[in-house]
Amino acid sequence: MNPPAPVDPSARPGFVSRAPRLGFVPSLDGMRGIGVAMVLVGHALFEYLESWVTIVDTFFVLSAFLIVTLLLQEANSTGRVRIGRFYQRRALRLLPSLALFVATWLVVAAIGTVFGVEGLSLARSRRMPVRRSATCTTSSIPTACT
Repeated sequence: MNPPAPVDPSARPGFVSRAPRLGFVPSLDGMRGIGVAMVLVGHALFEYLESWVTIVDTFFVLSAFLIVTLLLQEANSTGRVRIGRFYQRRALRLLPSLALFVATWLVVAAIGTVFGVEGLSLARSRRMPVRRSATCTTSSIPTACT
């Protein structure tokens, strides 16, 4: 028997995209930004607004598309995907925004505490009543349906 032919490391079997790099797409970031803003407003005014689950679903679909695109681009350009490096890049991109978000809400909560705004206070407030759901049945958790 003949030994197997050597494999060329530059030849990658399977699907290889011929599409150009995605790069920065402002409209996708704009859609995600609007979605984040809508979710924040929905959480802040949850007593007055109905669910905006559709925008959350859209946010996750767009995020998944962008993540998979980045992973495929890395696989096409380097021949492999380094998950640790991928998460490191995501952390460097997202953690500064998270720190700003937390700091902003701490300032808002401190101002709410000083001026006595119950919904924005750092002080412990009364437990908010649970709204009765139209889907409550006898098999539901009793505390959620009373």
